[in-house]
Amino acid sequence: MRREFLLEDAIEKIVGGNVNPRKQWQIVFIDENYQVEDGVDGGGLFKEFITLLTSTIFNPNFSFFSETTHDRTSYPNVLSAVNDPDFRKLFYFFGIIVGKALYEGVLLKVRFAKFFLLRLISKSN
Repeated sequence: MRREFLLEDAIEKIVGGNVNPRKQWQIVFIDENYQVEDGVDGGGLFKEFITLLTSTIFNPNFSFFSETTHDRTSYPNVLSAVNDPDFRKLFYFFGIIVGKALYEGVLLKVRFAKFFLLRLISKSN
């Protein structure tokens, strides 16, 4: 995966390639000169991949997630459908990434808003 196009490459490989989230993923980074970076994926490259990818996904400037002002928790941006007509595919991809991180025990640097978490488990405030 190219670092400068990490999100685009990940979407293409994972959603387009029908990758199984329950199987181990082999991560290979490509540098700016299109050379394979040195490193053996014993878990470290995968964690770096997930960390870099989720920092992009949950960045409020990316416009798919917003932050509450009082405690800086994240929730889906209601305007994401306007910003990208392919937003359903992207949120499907985001779910795969978060699910894979949970499945592999990788801690994410995102805190979800309580109302969003309650909605995920079909409970109301």
